Amino acid sequence: MEFLLSHGANINEKYQNSVTPLCLTLENKNQKLALELIELNADISLTNLSGESYLHIATRENCKMIVETLISRGLNVNAKDNKGGSPLHIATRMNFNDIMKILLKNGADPNAICKNDTTPLYIAAENDSKEQTELLKSYGADINSKLKNGINALFLASENNNVEASQFLISEGIDVKLIDKSGKNVLHYAAGKNSFNVINLFVSHGVNINAKDMYEKTPLHYAAINDCTKAVESLLSHGAAVNIKNKIWKTPLHYASERKYKDIPSFRFTKDNNLMARTIEKSSETVEVLLSHGADIYAKDKFGKTAYYYAQQCGALHIYNLIITKFWLE
Repeated sequence: MEFLLSHGANINEKYQNSVTPLCLTLENKNQKLALELIELNADISLTNLSGESYLHIATRENCKMIVETLISRGLNVNAKDNKGGSPLHIATRMNFNDIMKILLKNGADPNAICKNDTTPLYIAAENDSKEQTELLKSYGADINSKLKNGINALFLASENNNVEASQFLISEGIDVKLIDKSGKNVLHYAAGKNSFNVINLFVSHGVNINAKDMYEKTPLHYAAINDCTKAVESLLSHGAAVNIKNKIWKTPLHYASERKYKDIPSFRFTKDNNLMARTIEKSSETVEVLLSHGADIYAKDKFGKTAYYYAQQCGALHIYNLIITKFWLE
């Protein structure tokens, strides 16, 4: 290395995309060579085209020794890339908890915000990592900070069915009954993603199971819209109103009968008829659950349409037959 440098080699030579020898070395996780380049006075203040510092890169590649070295040489622990991301965002996202500890001990901001409005705590909530959330909280992370749409970290944990992170956030005093700017609570988010494991937790902490958003949709509406059968079962077991109507008078059964079948015609023209059958069978489970809990097959929406009508229009014959059977049994 020293021989090359003594004969005119540029230690900071930039190649395509502003990649330097030190950058390449880090991306190959060669910490020994990277340390040698740093000792030979490679310019550690350089950034790549994405605005990443060497500390970002060393963090992403899990080069713990280099992270410590760069910090000891004065590199900004809170430097941001072009998207506003800090090394702590990267370490949290990639579950590099040891590097998180190093960064936080050296002044990393646990409340740093990316351009997409995300803090490390939101990432930890998505990861369902109690260790990360505890660590960030111990260094001053604001658990009740909100994104621009009005949600807190608990909403992200709820979408990902993350029980452990949700329990910790609630135990630390996060606002479990928070409503976002569209009127949704955490149950709306959980139900729409089939995150059935967290539903019991939220209900036990007093979250309104029949709360309506700006469109007057309840969590059960969102579970039905997205064919989230287990979420439907969980909500109904906790007393969700099965025949509740939204702004255009649609019940969960209306959505369960129409929404899921728009993609089925694409299967009709394939050779895999079994695939089509499985799709119909799976999608009908939500309807069966709703019917078994007393869903009203006669309920009409604002346009005078019943669930029966939507099933017929969408070609969902199995749903059509389920409703007809219910009709004759009554």
